[in-house]
Amino acid sequence: MAQPKTAQSPVPKPATRVALLDLDEADAKLLTDCFKQFNVKTTTLHGDEKSRLAKEKLEGCVLRLDDSAGSVLEAARNSPSNRRMLIYGIAADPKIAMRYSRYCINAIFPDPLERSAALKVVRATYLLALHEYRRYVRIPLAVEVVLSTDGHRVTTLSEEISSGGMSLRAHELMHGKIKVQAKFVLPEAQDVDITASICWRREAGSMIGIRFDSEHKSRQLVQKWVDDFLQF
Repeated sequence: MAQPKTAQSPVPKPATRVALLDLDEADAKLLTDCFKQFNVKTTTLHGDEKSRLAKEKLEGCVLRLDDSAGSVLEAARNSPSNRRMLIYGIAADPKIAMRYSRYCINAIFPDPLERSAALKVVRATYLLALHEYRRYVRIPLAVEVVLSTDGHRVTTLSEEISSGGMSLRAHELMHGKIKVQAKFVLPEAQDVDITASICWRREAGSMIGIRFDSEHKSRQLVQKWVDDFLQF
């Protein structure tokens, strides 16, 4: 007589973890509470513990973008396990992130940390930390983007990118301008120099949205980078 099949317990998913690097107790607690609301766990690393970035799988890390940030970012991005982790920077001025464009900073927490602003950043990015890529059509990315038109140049900082365009933080909203040339570098990819159109402006927060020219050859570079990122 055939024995009845016993139900197998599902294999639990590994916990999604974000490392908090060299943060003081108050900041670590605030961010831990924010990530916890979206089912993301945190682990605090100090000093030599940061070497775990090179060997232990983590979904993300948070660090201040100070003079010591470069070496930590280098270790993370050179790690086979973590080179595509989400990296959150903490900075009083988002322009500071431009210094680290080659390391692919994904999002910026305003410094000093404040709960509502921190929650906004986590809410905009947590699906990537949970690997829910199919539900995410835009990738958070903070890189320097230079917009130029009619001999006029404006340096901006990207906030998100998709295969079709970018949202940018820009102190000058380029009123009256529609067509622009956008130049930026995608991490681990070629330089991008693409024709684009300003499709929206937002005075609050000094934001611009640009749409890439669908026929421009560089559009394929952007599409490939986005596809590679989401398939990793």
